[in-house]
Amino acid sequence: MSQSLQIDVAPAALKWFQREMGARPGDTIRLVAKYKAETGCCDVHQGCGFRLSFEEPNRPAAITRMDGISFFVEEQDLWNFEGDLLTVSYDQTADELSLNMK
Repeated sequence: MSQSLQIDVAPAALKWFQREMGARPGDTIRLVAKYKAETGCCDVHQGCGFRLSFEEPNRPAAITRMDGISFFVEEQDLWNFEGDLLTVSYDQTADELSLNMK
């Protein structure tokens, strides 16, 4: 597992995962950046969106755990993330998650 990417999930984002996706301790959630025609709530790079799914890690490049829930990025998806810190936050006004790279 690569240690070059770190994942930070804000407490408000964790609550969103629990409320909207029903995430519980023991669950694993994959974070995938993907290209799309219009920009959205993803600041990983221009023209990017993201996908979230309940999956078991195969070859995780980065993984973090909060309240027993694991969030990870697979090695094969690492090229989509430009930077070394992926922050998952929650925008209360828009009622949506946001992914940002630093």
